Amino acid sequence: MRIVTVKDFDALKPFAADWNHLCLGALQHTPMLSYAWLVTYLEYFLELGESWFFLFALNGDQLVGVLPILVTPRRGKGRNHALLRTPFNMHTASVDFLIKPGMEDEVLPALLDGLQGVAPERMGLELLRIPAASPTVQALYQPISDSIVIKEFNGKGSFINTTGSFDDYKGSLSHNFNRNLSKANNKLAKLPNVRTIFLSGLEADPKHIDTLMAVESAGWKGKAGTAISSSEVLKAFYTVLIKRLSELGWLEWHILYTNDRPIAVHFAIKMGRTLVLNKIGYDEEFSSYAPGNILLERTIQRAFKSDDTDEINCLTDMPWHNNWAMIKKDYYDFWIYPRRPIPIIYGVMPAIIRQWGRSLPVVKALYKRVRFWK
Repeated sequence: MRIVTVKDFDALKPFAADWNHLCLGALQHTPMLSYAWLVTYLEYFLELGESWFFLFALNGDQLVGVLPILVTPRRGKGRNHALLRTPFNMHTASVDFLIKPGMEDEVLPALLDGLQGVAPERMGLELLRIPAASPTVQALYQPISDSIVIKEFNGKGSFINTTGSFDDYKGSLSHNFNRNLSKANNKLAKLPNVRTIFLSGLEADPKHIDTLMAVESAGWKGKAGTAISSSEVLKAFYTVLIKRLSELGWLEWHILYTNDRPIAVHFAIKMGRTLVLNKIGYDEEFSSYAPGNILLERTIQRAFKSDDTDEINCLTDMPWHNNWAMIKKDYYDFWIYPRRPIPIIYGVMPAIIRQWGRSLPVVKALYKRVRFWK
């Protein structure tokens, strides 16, 4: 096995097809590990002073591992002691080691050895919001040569298991919620020309990003200034990303209309047998009709009836997910520090103190409030 380091966009392109294919078959079932997603991230989300490189693990000519790295200089400690991290922000998360299933114990240490060769004086490597089911989590439970691994809990994410019967699933929801759904469906039926469309494959036109932005802007995100249309950077990022996902055949649109007016929309990505709901929105002018709930109900029903979808991944954990009896997954943050004085002093020891402090009831309660305020 050999490790190849790449530091420019042109050199990434030859890996694109195999990289996307590796992502599609990965156990994480997330598009955020793909060439399409990560290159778009680099094009629009790099912070001031950051640089990047990728490590590729090749078994002969076969791509078996990818590790994306952002280099963030530590203030006052010079670039030689940079903190390395995988891409992460409000629009990209859970980026960890992309490894061919079954080769984790071989490829992960090889990638870390490659990282040592490229950045021997690094402060450490940060991976945020990694799902407990990721093979990376299991691999990091094993001792790693000359490294100390710190793990912290980072909340939960929600998903719906869509195997089995839709009727059984509906029966698991509360009586009150099912009654509200029935009332909303009856009320919605009184609007003119109500219809739901599901677009995938060649039918999923990237131009429907305009539909997504229009519906988002008509909801609470528009009022809060967090809608895609509120930022030129976000508009550019999602326009390019959605085009790339469409070219791969991963893109889906789910849209609820009355006449020709969209009143709810999903931007979704199909990853093998997992449907990832990346962005959802509804027009608040029609909030009394519960269009968001109606569209989600029809999306869930479609997934149960299909023979190619096992789960719907909602990525986050929101209070309203409980209405839908969603199953919860744990997520964790990881820091991998070299066994050297500076990383131990500035990385390992503060992490241990932080974890110890949070274990105290008063500090734990205060920390939860601080995280909420953020």
